[in-house]
Amino acid sequence: MLRKWRVHEIRHVLNLKYPGLNEPPEEEHPMAAAAVVLVSAAVISTTNVRKLVRYTGYDEGFILAVAFNMTWNKIWSESQYSPIELHRWFSPVELVIDGDALWEHIEVACACLWMPGIEPVDGPDPCSIYRRESKRVLLWTGPRIVQ
Repeated sequence: MLRKWRVHEIRHVLNLKYPGLNEPPEEEHPMAAAAVVLVSAAVISTTNVRKLVRYTGYDEGFILAVAFNMTWNKIWSESQYSPIELHRWFSPVELVIDGDALWEHIEVACACLWMPGIEPVDGPDPCSIYRRESKRVLLWTGPRIVQ
């Protein structure tokens, strides 16, 4: 039986994978929030915005912006992650098996990168929306790694 991951556990795994992303640690960076959305879409096997809002607790506008960028780049459809793209980085057991591949998707989600063959578009900026809509500070939990 596969493990059911909770959002705080996803954040913990991401904190270990990308230890310097949230500085200061008491504030969640918008790209970290986008990572949580992407991993959550993989964990609950859907890209449905309403389901992702319920699962992650993020504002709908933020998730809509992430969904727009992922769909425009043909990584998401209206209902699912592209299986080829998802398998580049996701494992139901470890969550993230390739941090670089996931980071590429995070950059796409945040409109910082376009996939090859995709025409850039002046679409929504999830990071600005996250900062504007976020009414609470989510603590980035887990041990800090000092290198």
